[in-house]
Amino acid sequence: MQLGIRTLLFVGLASLLLVAGTVATLVGARLVGGEAEAQVLAEQRRHAEALGRLAAAACEAAELCRAAFAGAAPEATVFVFDAALRPLTEAPRGAPAPVVADALQGGAPAWRVVQRPLETGPGARDHQVAVPWRAPDGRGGVVLAVFPLDRLVAGVAARQRLVVAYLLLDFAAVLLFGLYLAGRLVVRPIRRLTDAAAGGAEARIPLLDGPRELARLSRAFADMVDRLRAQNERLAASLAALESARDELVRSEKLATVGRLAAGVAHEVGNPLAAVLGYVEFLRDPRGCPPDQQQDLLARVDRELQRIGSTIRELLDFSRPAPAERVRIELAEVVASATELVRYDARFRRVAIEVAGQAPPALGDAGRLRQVLVNLLFNAADAMGGAGRVTVTLDAADDGRPRLAVRDEGPGVPAAEVASLFEPFHTTKPAGQGTGLGLAICQRLLEEAGGAIALTSPPGGPGACFTVWLPAAPSAAG
Repeated sequence: MQLGIRTLLFVGLASLLLVAGTVATLVGARLVGGEAEAQVLAEQRRHAEALGRLAAAACEAAELCRAAFAGAAPEATVFVFDAALRPLTEAPRGAPAPVVADALQGGAPAWRVVQRPLETGPGARDHQVAVPWRAPDGRGGVVLAVFPLDRLVAGVAARQRLVVAYLLLDFAAVLLFGLYLAGRLVVRPIRRLTDAAAGGAEARIPLLDGPRELARLSRAFADMVDRLRAQNERLAASLAALESARDELVRSEKLATVGRLAAGVAHEVGNPLAAVLGYVEFLRDPRGCPPDQQQDLLARVDRELQRIGSTIRELLDFSRPAPAERVRIELAEVVASATELVRYDARFRRVAIEVAGQAPPALGDAGRLRQVLVNLLFNAADAMGGAGRVTVTLDAADDGRPRLAVRDEGPGVPAAEVASLFEPFHTTKPAGQGTGLGLAICQRLLEEAGGAIALTSPPGGPGACFTVWLPAAPSAAG
């Protein structure tokens, strides 16, 4: 799954802030806690030093010392010792703390933070401050002030929680502001470009006025789209020219086939025309003829003229350009029409055409299929040198498609020519006897109709067999 820019920025920024925020929170909380603890401990030491001065002034005897310290330090527990570490106030449990000996031996205040016995946790600590004192009469000792740190720990924790809350608030504000800037300066312009690109070939690409990089991207994108549109227009013009040239090639090949048929048609028209002229001359004889014979001659003239008209109509139908269409056609009828056309050509005077089998109705253009068949029949006659037999077989392929095959008795197609057989302007005939476009145009016409053509006989002969497949026509019930 691909993530959007907002999501990626959110994840990346949140991860960065999480790492940086965790470090900043720990450092800030530690600094705040350490600073607060240092201030409180320093204040407690100053308080302990004041208690030492009080002991130097008031502890002439144990009773006076106890009375002087009765309420001197309500936040701390105070113990006063003389120079021999004998208690002058209420005695602590157990031996005096080691910090007392440190202060007495060093002659300077000493302090230590210690864990309370039998208690755990950050709040179970005491700040022990020992301050040496000395009276004007030479007496001296140590004042031990024990400050519990429960309130200090609670206060530091409260400050740390406040610092964490402020940092989390700050991180959330930075994250939201970063997402807002990303959406306004990056996501929204990119979305506009995407919407414009999805709007089709005629959509106008907006020129963004946001960050410099996105503005350059939009200008480059608009220039690219303009170039693509110009290329598409040139390509469309080229395709139109190619389509026109292709149609012209098809037309030229058809006209070439018509020219090859012209000699046979002239012979086919010449014979009945000569008979008609003879009948007309006989009818013009001034000696006249009986009415019955006259009617018989007129009937013969009519039959010959119809024969001429039928031949010319077939040739005109074959040569007339018509738009391609895909309709239901019967292959047997198309094959009969094509064989009727080629029988006028002189090369088919000694060539027998046999049609065998049946094929299901096909979907295609009868005129274009007839052009394909005429071309294949002419190629077969040329391959056999004008003598032999051509077999046209109709059947259905294994997949149900209508199929027809044109097989001759010639030498076959050389193996070296098979690969380029359907390429334009490739011909195996002598120079001047072929354009090399016949099979290429046959292949194009059949492919446009959804069909196909292939050489299905082994290369090198004997004989050549070209097979044509066409789409099956829908059933009449459908």
